[in-house]
Amino acid sequence: MTQITWKESCGCVSVRLQGHADFARQGERDLVCAGISMLVCTLSACLETQEARGLVRLQRRKVTPGDVAFQIAVLTHAEEVRAMLDTILTGFQLLQERYPENVAIEMKG
Repeated sequence: MTQITWKESCGCVSVRLQGHADFARQGERDLVCAGISMLVCTLSACLETQEARGLVRLQRRKVTPGDVAFQIAVLTHAEEVRAMLDTILTGFQLLQERYPENVAIEMKG
């Protein structure tokens, strides 16, 4: 199971993903893992763009198999940053609703 922890506090957002979806057997294509991976890649690319524009400061980025972490400080244009983060979170929530045995989300803050 992929455990997603999403924490928001004082203008900072922390996103952590741990584990593997384990939807498919070893060696088979795992659609849940693919969905999670695409959302992580999208989040990472959006954060790079927003950091280059001075909207956020990426305090931590770790992307390794089975362990992903982002720590984001929102600097300006909070509504634009919020819209991007909400879109990514909605994607994770849709995966959790459809595959509750493979994806769990814990909201903090």
